[in-house]
Amino acid sequence: MPEIEETVNHYTAWMPDWAASTLIFGAAIFSAILLHRLVFSGLTRVAEGRALFWRSLVSRTRRPVRVAFVIVAVILAAQVAPVSA
Repeated sequence: MPEIEETVNHYTAWMPDWAASTLIFGAAIFSAILLHRLVFSGLTRVAEGRALFWRSLVSRTRRPVRVAFVIVAVILAAQVAPVSA
């Protein structure tokens, strides 16, 4: 993670800390939602021809997994973003 932090600091050094943090958290949340959409579109296609159990499993876990993706993204972004303790 130090390489990522150095890269982020290099590109956001001219920004105020609050703007850099907002940008980092926004990009992390956007990336998590995009990744979730890609994963679940693939899972939905795979489960389409399967039994009712698999289709239900995919459809019912969609929202909880989205929340988990966003939580993980925010945790990772908090390690890189310039936030005060």
